Formats: sequence, C-alpha cells, structure tokens
Amino acid sequence: ASYLIWKKGCDSNKLADKNASRTALIIYAIQLVFNFVWTPLFFSLGWYWPAFVWLMVMWVLIIILMVKTYKSSRPAFWLLLPYIIWCTFAAYLNCGIAILN
Repeated sequence: ASYLIWKKGCDSNKLADKNASRTALIIYAIQLVFNFVWTPLFFSLGWYWPAFVWLMVMWVLIIILMVKTYKSSRPAFWLLLPYIIWCTFAAYLNCGIAILN
C-alpha cells in the first residue's frame, strides 16, 4: 500500500497529488512507529491498558490513512483493509486480556 501511495505521488505532475501522497506516507510512517512500539508495551512490559490506548491511537491513524488513500489510490485503500481488521481484532484481544488481568 505504501508503495502504491509513493508511486502515485511520483507519477503525478500535480502538486496536490504529490502533497497528498507525502501526507499519506507521513501518516503511514507514524502509525508504523506506533505498531512497532505496541509490541514491547504489551508483551515485554505487560502494560495492558496503556498498550490498549496506544493501539486505539494507532487504529485512528490507520483510519485517517485509509481515508487519505481512498481519494488517491483505491488499491492502496483495499490493501489497508485487512490491516485495520487485524488491528481491530488485536484491540479486542488486548482489551480482553487487560480486563482479565
């Protein structure tokens, strides 16, 4: 999905398309950092509630990314759909474990 967003920005001669691609890639990078940080929060530190809040922020970032990509690259949008579904399921599991502990 990130490649398709990047390619769309590179192939376009319009400044608006280049800016939209740049914005989407920045959001992608930020949510990727959130994705990497969630694992040690949850598994290594055992901070279940902070990890859940962190995951909710990541979930919002993915939704924003999907909205941005829907306008510029529909294939990228569809490639992000399984990712948001997986993150929703991970949030469900994270919340369940937090409640049980």
